[in-house]
Amino acid sequence: MTYSCSDFTDDIIGALDVTIPDSADDSPSDQADICMAEIGRLQVARVVLSAVRADNPEFETGAMVDHADVTTRLAKRWPEIAAALADVPMLPPAAPSPGIDWRSIAQDLAGALSSTMQQIEQMQDMFGDEDGTIAQSLEDAEAARARNHAAGKIAPDAPAPTTRKVWTLTTDGDNMGIGTEAFATEAEALAAARDVLRTGYKSKPMPDNLDTLDAEAISDLWAESFDGACIIESHDLPA
Repeated sequence: MTYSCSDFTDDIIGALDVTIPDSADDSPSDQADICMAEIGRLQVARVVLSAVRADNPEFETGAMVDHADVTTRLAKRWPEIAAALADVPMLPPAAPSPGIDWRSIAQDLAGALSSTMQQIEQMQDMFGDEDGTIAQSLEDAEAARARNHAAGKIAPDAPAPTTRKVWTLTTDGDNMGIGTEAFATEAEALAAARDVLRTGYKSKPMPDNLDTLDAEAISDLWAESFDGACIIESHDLPA
């Protein structure tokens, strides 16, 4: 069994898990550009991970981990990380495929059905219909035409959203690791942060207005209590 250049290309595309658009199916040059862009992103990711690892040796040496220091070091390196990622060319978004206009298709089919029914009715007397098959077919066609007519009066569905918003709660502090949870709403993320504050808040008494505090105020309370960070952010993800 021979191993061709085409086999090699397919293996590379599969290993990188990239999507090749139909327009590039017959273009090795376009496929190579897509793969090289993905390799570039992976190389940058490796540099970023290596830098973060070098900044935080205590995770591997067994030394005491001060999560506030970890957050500070990451924040200092963040502009460098963002700049490195910005230098990586992004793949152009795939052109959206045109939507199928089912309503227009249904109208065309209804017109064709009406024309066919008219022709059958004009020729019906020319053929015997002892078993009633022709009459039943015309009756079924009329019922289908009526259903289509009724459906045409219903307003079209609203287009599906192209993105959905999620909220993340990222926290760290004394005696706790860095963690991130995802929530469907900001209210759920705030509620989760408040629950932790209720059980671990060091400066008693607990503020009476805890349930009405916004994300910024919650973050301040978190830093005061746990000497760490509490970050609530929204993200738009593909639907």
